[in-house]
Amino acid sequence: MQPDTVATRESLAAPSEAFCQQLEEQTGQKNFHQWFHGKTSIQCLNDEVRIGVGSQFLLSWMQRNFGEAARAAAVAVCGRAAAVRFELDPGLAPPTEVQPASPATAHSRPPVSASQFAPAGLQKPQAVASFTEPAAGSSSLPATLSIGELNRAAQPVASAKPAASAKPAENSPRPLSGSTRPESGRTAVTPVNATYRGNGGGSHRGTASRGRRFADLSDFVEGDGNRLALAASLQVSDSPGEQHSPLYLHGGIGVGKSHLLEGIYRRLKRQHPKQQILFLTSEQFTNQFTEAMGRHVLPALRQRFRTVDVLLIDDIEFFGGKRVVQEEFLHTFKTLAAHDRQLIFTADRHPRLLEGFSEELASRLGAGLVCRVAAPELETRREILRRKCEQIQLPVGEAVLNWIAGRFVGSVRELEGALNCLAAWHRMTGRRISANSARRILAELERDCVRVVRLAEIEATVCEFFRLTGEQLRSDGRQRALTQPRMIAMYLARKHTQAAYAEIGRHFGGRNHATVISAEKKVRQLHDADGPVQVGGDCWPAAEVISLLEQKLRAC
Repeated sequence: MQPDTVATRESLAAPSEAFCQQLEEQTGQKNFHQWFHGKTSIQCLNDEVRIGVGSQFLLSWMQRNFGEAARAAAVAVCGRAAAVRFELDPGLAPPTEVQPASPATAHSRPPVSASQFAPAGLQKPQAVASFTEPAAGSSSLPATLSIGELNRAAQPVASAKPAASAKPAENSPRPLSGSTRPESGRTAVTPVNATYRGNGGGSHRGTASRGRRFADLSDFVEGDGNRLALAASLQVSDSPGEQHSPLYLHGGIGVGKSHLLEGIYRRLKRQHPKQQILFLTSEQFTNQFTEAMGRHVLPALRQRFRTVDVLLIDDIEFFGGKRVVQEEFLHTFKTLAAHDRQLIFTADRHPRLLEGFSEELASRLGAGLVCRVAAPELETRREILRRKCEQIQLPVGEAVLNWIAGRFVGSVRELEGALNCLAAWHRMTGRRISANSARRILAELERDCVRVVRLAEIEATVCEFFRLTGEQLRSDGRQRALTQPRMIAMYLARKHTQAAYAEIGRHFGGRNHATVISAEKKVRQLHDADGPVQVGGDCWPAAEVISLLEQKLRAC
């Protein structure tokens, strides 16, 4: 290696300082100090500027957000032929050892390399001139933080201290190394109730924090539309990580997805108390990631998210369009899946219908067990009402329950709302709830819950689902990709509107009433036989397609 002469250092430092000044002008002082000052390295060689960063994720993010500004700064310093290259600098990566944060967590997991989540085998660039380190008292953070400092910012809290007589062998940790899995129970770990304290001093806890009431799987009412989802939930609760990972539960609003997810969490905590289990909503995942990135404690967040035994996230459709959050979630997904950890997610639609999701993420979500949770049918609604009445000790006859089950069909929450109205009336008056009084009490609520569907809404919903235009749907085209959506639209119009056959025919391209009657009959037969419907390049079961369209109509 050639000696590092004073001339060499000066030749590198002078262009670097000039480039820093230009970059600060291009990005603004706040962005420069937040993302570059003391956190990156710079090397100016002839017409090329190399910017070193500490992680692959940060490299991609910096290229997308500051690539143009860096190019403009390089041109100002080195001329029009200047080029900018972002690259990994292992010297800026976090420290390699994770120190135990407290005696309560000392035996919960092995030391995990924070660089485990970054690509390995990268060589540090030679003769790199670093940005100036922050001065004493500066608000800017140093380029790297020790894991002890990171843990003070984001510390898993143990729910119970390990017994003093416990042997180390009993709490032997299970490394993230791809080694053979133990045949029996998993290792003793601390529950993940990590608290991130923001600048305001408040705490932001996951939904697993003390005080939240979680639903139980024993309270879930089984029906034809949720039987597979319930069976899968019980199976992953008993044997997490052995099969059905990821488990993906999807369905409309108020059909029981969150109930199943909470029930899985509660059963896991009860049957596997030594496992590390994390329950989050997608919004909490997003907020904690954003806060950790802004406070420069991403390694601590990744240490928390990527070393759990079970990860449960509710309503992941919230990630749609959030590219950076999706990238972080995808890397978390890959890390946990590679080590046979259990992943469980819920969403309001099938993975193939998620909007604003990358193709890779959508395909990974669909690679596990995908279970649809359908709206409860009549008998299931009756049983839900019976159980709710028992829970709140509301004396209601079967005739009243049958009437409520027949009128409030949108979601379980509508059923609960109706019973709550009756319970309030019963407590205030002390009178018996008859069928007539129930109709009178719930008349206004019933009107509010009735969804008036228009032909234009059916057309828009079908067109959006099948990726068609209104002109294509109403055209005379005889291709299967047009005739099936058109017939389904007519079927839905007959089922969900009061429009006559002739009116429906006129709306969908000026067709006569006989065409509408024929379409209704064919779609009903297709639905009953669960025949195939062409959706893009795939064939979907007709019952699932119609159920999804009806779900979208209810949400309009």
